[in-house]
Amino acid sequence: MARSGYFAWRQQQAPPGKRASENARLTAVIETVFGEHRGFYGSPRIHHKLRAAGHWVGRHRVARLVQRA
Repeated sequence: MARSGYFAWRQQQAPPGKRASENARLTAVIETVFGEHRGFYGSPRIHHKLRAAGHWVGRHRVARLVQRA
């Protein structure tokens, strides 16, 4: 087995990091807000709603998560 193959396999086995788990949680909240407003909210409005709810997250991160979702 190649050394690089072993380390690639080992990297896949690692649990998701703090940022990835936070992104997953934020994506769930974003989908909820998006669904409440029948899909008419874009990333600026969603960012404003998240800030009002106490989630301190940047607008570019919200835009990226909205695009992925």
